[in-house]
Amino acid sequence: SVLEPRYKFKIKVIVRHLEPDEALEEILNLGATPIRRFGHDSFGDAIRTGIASISSDSTYTVFLDADGSHDPNTIPKLIHAIDSSDADVVVASRYVKGGKTDNGLILRIMSRALNLIFGLVLGIKARDISTNFKIYRSEILQDLELECDKFDILEELLFAIRRKLGDISIKEIP
Repeated sequence: SVLEPRYKFKIKVIVRHLEPDEALEEILNLGATPIRRFGHDSFGDAIRTGIASISSDSTYTVFLDADGSHDPNTIPKLIHAIDSSDADVVVASRYVKGGKTDNGLILRIMSRALNLIFGLVLGIKARDISTNFKIYRSEILQDLELECDKFDILEELLFAIRRKLGDISIKEIP
């Protein structure tokens, strides 16, 4: 699909801190910018590195996994959803009508339970807070102190934004 021509896009790929130079060259040849993770190679380090690499002139920041589990063709829908709303964050949700996941039944049940519990405990109103496929208004990601190293950084990130803003407006799309 075609991305909005009025936006300038910078594609950054957060790689392991010891990624071979050949892999970095391949990313550059594909038109993206490779950025080595600082810290170690945890998922949390990747998120913190990504946030630290956000340009000051950036309007939105999209996070997605590079393992093929997140369809980049959804990005224009995320942009449209945040552009046409007052949401701070738009989630490409697995758990709204039209959303999907390739996970098996047991993983879906565990994920839904986890999302429900985290949502209640953290006071975040969303069905799928544990996915990484989200678009954020870039300014709300500035000056956040995040400590988690595993996938729980995704919930910590939303909670930190909520704490910073006093509330958080989340919209979910399939």
